[in-house]
Amino acid sequence: KIMKGYESVNAYRDDFVLSEGCPIFYRADRFEKLDGGSFWLSKTPEKMSKDWGSEHYRIAVYVLLRDRTTGKEFTVFNTHLDNKSEEARINGIKVVLDKIKELGDVPAYLFGDLNATENSETIRSTLSDFLDSTKIAPVTENTPTYHGWGNAEVAKRIDYILVSRGDVNVSEYHVLDNNHDGVYSSDHSSIYIKTTVR
Repeated sequence: KIMKGYESVNAYRDDFVLSEGCPIFYRADRFEKLDGGSFWLSKTPEKMSKDWGSEHYRIAVYVLLRDRTTGKEFTVFNTHLDNKSEEARINGIKVVLDKIKELGDVPAYLFGDLNATENSETIRSTLSDFLDSTKIAPVTENTPTYHGWGNAEVAKRIDYILVSRGDVNVSEYHVLDNNHDGVYSSDHSSIYIKTTVR
């Protein structure tokens, strides 16, 4: 293992050998896994399927964790919404929000490449239950997360860490530079937050 001391929950969106996953890593010495799994963003989330004009099969991965130090429980969801169909993004995020509610009244983190800008219906639909961490962190930055391999003309913020309202504190939000000696490790930049569960 490269990340010693970490466990993970992951699934792949289809059967293609080079398929995309939505992994979640957590420190096993700090957090106890209580539940976890994955589902497709479709009308039939229990099986591999796609709807609403989605170009690709899309999934979400989740884990319910207990903090071994505080005893507090919370959920973490990672997803990647469709890049072509707005209808698929709007309905896909609804599938995720329904699953979050199904797991009960516990603090939740929802993150991933949502392929949507902050004024889109996709993002607005989350804001009754969630807050955008970049908007609430005292230390923050308004930096694009997508840059298309260093192309400033297409740069925009479409990756998010959303936190459930009233349950989570966010003290810092940062976008990491993934340009290493002129070579980009991704067409997106990583983001991270410093956070505590109330």
